Amino acid sequence: MQLNNLLDEINIILPWDSALENDKVGLQIKVNDGEVRKILVTIEVNDEVVDEAIIKKCDTIVTFHPLIYYPLATITETERASRICIKLIQNNINLISIHTTFDVYSKGTSRLISDKLGLVFEDFLVKHPKFDGYGLGVISKFPEPVSAKNFVEILSDIFLSPVRFCNGKHNKIERVGIIGGSGSSYLDLAISKNLDAFVTADVSYHKFHQAKDKILLADLGHYEMEVFVVSGLTDLLNNILNRYEDISVISSTVHTNPVNYYPEGNFVENQKKLLVNY
Repeated sequence: MQLNNLLDEINIILPWDSALENDKVGLQIKVNDGEVRKILVTIEVNDEVVDEAIIKKCDTIVTFHPLIYYPLATITETERASRICIKLIQNNINLISIHTTFDVYSKGTSRLISDKLGLVFEDFLVKHPKFDGYGLGVISKFPEPVSAKNFVEILSDIFLSPVRFCNGKHNKIERVGIIGGSGSSYLDLAISKNLDAFVTADVSYHKFHQAKDKILLADLGHYEMEVFVVSGLTDLLNNILNRYEDISVISSTVHTNPVNYYPEGNFVENQKKLLVNY
């Protein structure tokens, strides 16, 4: 399969034009003739992911987070992004970034989280202005309300991670807003929709003050919220490409989260399991 054909197939389900403004999606590196036979799916690219692609003889990496987000002023082996670009080119590996095209996909990042929590999807938190059936974040509902304490326990159990949170105005949680990744800028919108809880990542101290006694605000961590993307995107690509006999898609097993925890517990080892089992 040619790389251009792969990009066209992805565009049918995850339109490149559906990405959020200024996001860096689509083709980032093309090598040689752009032939694609084996794809490795990852949350983001680091040296270990490239090594995995080499060992598993993958000629293409599909990454959720873009490797090249800012222009590369210089190409050196001391800077992370340019070093990895050199390594990819030297080993004839193409690179495609998906990012917010999957965030706004109807069964993408936030919907995966909603389903894992056992919630019933109601609507998008923000509907896409150009593409019907696409939107950023979800509003979902528990079949039966749960206590705020139980809700936080569910979050920790599902994502195998500590949870930072503040309590809202309700002790019972039924309607929940979710934005996978950095979504705290949508806090006011979540409050305006009279949701019981809002789940996102990268929440600042002052955002918790803003939310307190208005809405239960929970921060799961950026990587933690997106850990199910690898399996979800692998499944989607396998479905998109199932009529092609000469191509395979596999999930990366590399844990790329740079954040450590103290006390350590089993957070990192447990998170590794979520990459391929969801």
